[in-house]
Amino acid sequence: MLAILRMNKPEWILIVIGCMTASIIGARDPVYCIIQTKLATIDFRAISFFKYHSIWGYVFARSGEALTKRLRSKAFQAILRQDMTFFDREENSTGALCTRLATEASAVQCATGVRFGLIFQHLFAMVAGILLGFAYSWQLTLLMIVFLPLMLFGGFLQTRLTVYYSSKDKHILENAGKLIDSKDIRSLNLQWYRSQISIVSQQPVLFDFSIRENIAYGDNSRKDISLSEIIQVAKDANIHNFIQLLPNGYETMCGAHGTQLSGGQKQTIAIARALIRNPKILLLDEATSALDSENEKIVQEALDLAQRNRTSFINNSKCRYNMCYS
Repeated sequence: MLAILRMNKPEWILIVIGCMTASIIGARDPVYCIIQTKLATIDFRAISFFKYHSIWGYVFARSGEALTKRLRSKAFQAILRQDMTFFDREENSTGALCTRLATEASAVQCATGVRFGLIFQHLFAMVAGILLGFAYSWQLTLLMIVFLPLMLFGGFLQTRLTVYYSSKDKHILENAGKLIDSKDIRSLNLQWYRSQISIVSQQPVLFDFSIRENIAYGDNSRKDISLSEIIQVAKDANIHNFIQLLPNGYETMCGAHGTQLSGGQKQTIAIARALIRNPKILLLDEATSALDSENEKIVQEALDLAQRNRTSFINNSKCRYNMCYS
């Protein structure tokens, strides 16, 4: 920390001004509490907020930018002094070195930039609060000081627990879902794995083709999908009877984006399209959220049929639940 501050020495005037304004901002709230009891109709915080925060932000941004520029220049000079074998290593490729110059110097900027100002702000807020507390009620202030270490320990413990459980959850997530039927998912053929999954989204996309072609598009790995297969998945999606009533049946054109059909009809055709590949996994992402109550009931019946004998993942914000079941 001291080494970084020494590198920021040419901007010491800006840092001092920033620390002074940060101290004023920190002491403002405790002082304001006293002033408010005397003059409740005047908001002194609003008067000083913009002025001091503008100065505080400007000076620390300038000092931080100067430090970043200086660090990048030194890092670049150090790179140029390396021998040729240094650049032959994989971790020292052109892209990796450019990334370091762009990110690492900016990360150090926080040490003397805005974060440094926040430290001064909170420090002086605490000091001003304690001094004013002694002036108005020294007994209560002493009691607060006695419990201050306990509060700090509680905050420290909370931070450590948060970090611990975050790393634990990350480890669980990284190792979750790697096995399917006792097989490592990474060893599976990606194209085959994707062919086992179908999705029904909130806004299905239908093309300006016939109903038959839109359903058949759900399994574009095959070109010879028979009409009998399409009729079967339409029955499973609870839309076969409706299609039979249309003048052209399965050859009825859907229109661009399915404009010739209602929302519920488009959704049930999307369900049939998802079932044509006979997926092992069915993803239902807000499949009924954009529908009215009548169409939602029709589509929900189709979804209940579609979920038989397969694993389903359901995301439904209307009912405020996420489910996964086989």
